[in-house]
Amino acid sequence: MKHNQTLLFSSLVIVIMMLFITVSCNYSEEPIISLEVQVLELKDEEYKHVGTFGLDNPSKNDFRKFTFNLEMVHSDEIIRKVQFPSFWSDIWKKSINSIDNIDRYWFGNAHTQDNESGQVSYSIEFIFYSYGVSEEEIKTAFHSIPFKILWETKEGFRVENDYIVGDVIEFVGLQL
Repeated sequence: MKHNQTLLFSSLVIVIMMLFITVSCNYSEEPIISLEVQVLELKDEEYKHVGTFGLDNPSKNDFRKFTFNLEMVHSDEIIRKVQFPSFWSDIWKKSINSIDNIDRYWFGNAHTQDNESGQVSYSIEFIFYSYGVSEEEIKTAFHSIPFKILWETKEGFRVENDYIVGDVIEFVGLQL
């Protein structure tokens, strides 16, 4: 009788382990998505690179830095797509310049890394002339930039997240 209980217990443990292994092999982990959209004050070193020719009595506080960072890391079981109106176009410049009749975009750069093996990142950073502009005007200017993050598992589970840049901006440590 004791031998039958041991055999039954061993069989039960084996079945549970096989079930656990099967479930974990079929489980597709959700991707890790990090999104950061900020307007920041310039550091002294950054302001040294800002050309201010043509401005009346400019100061460091007349400029801000805009940063957009999106990173997504996922397993090979995930199929993903990030959609922008056009990440490399001058849409960022057009958006910040749409506030008024002043050329507010000063300079900037963008970087994209898109590895099919599980990592994607989009980064843009630029300096803009912020004198006389409110936080609300900046948010409104970036309402023209929607983007979408889509991902799905090979089993067909699908997630779609829609964003508007103007809705996710954070103003860090500053008052405009």
